[in-house]
Order: sequence, then structure tokens, then C-alpha cells
Amino acid sequence: MTSYLVVIVLFAVPVAIKLFMELVYPDSIVLVWIRDFLFTSPFAATFSLPLRAGLTIEAVNQGVKFIREGTIINAILIGQYIKLYFFLFKKWNARKAAPASATLETAAE
Repeated sequence: MTSYLVVIVLFAVPVAIKLFMELVYPDSIVLVWIRDFLFTSPFAATFSLPLRAGLTIEAVNQGVKFIREGTIINAILIGQYIKLYFFLFKKWNARKAAPASATLETAAE
């Protein structure tokens, strides 16, 4: 119960107080003081992000290069995972097929 109270006090209360103060007392000096204590709330960080990024065409084109390179790297990693899973599948099937006295390497061949 105490942990829930701490989470509510640290995360939600600063945002609620700030929104209340902006609505009721928009020119108060206390509002400036409250903004200094919003660092404890991840919700305050989320609500303080701008909704527009102000991207230009050049910035968007740079983003396309990043997406292309990321896709290529992801494809390589996925290919490596597939190779690993096939290797492990063959090894597992060889272990099932191996007689009790034989070694695993002879059964895999």
C-alpha cells in the first residue's frame, strides 16, 4: 500500500498540482516553484514534450537513410538467428537419433 502511495505522490500529484495552478492561478510565483519539482514525474516529462518536431525536408531525408540501414542490420541479425535455430534443431534431432553408447558427433553425420 505504501509503495502505491509513493508512486502516486511522485508521479501524478506534481502534474495535477501544476495543471490546477495553471488553471486557477496562471500568474502565481508558486507555479514557477512547482515547475522546478516536476523532475520526479515521468508524466510531467511526457506532457512537456512538444507536439510538433519542426522537421525540414532535409531532416526527413536523413531519417530515411537511418531506416534503410536499420532494416539491413535487422535482416542480417534475423538471418543469423535462423541459422542458429537450424543448427540447434539439427543438433537436437541428432541427439534423439544417437544410440546411447555412440557419441553425438557420429550421429550428426
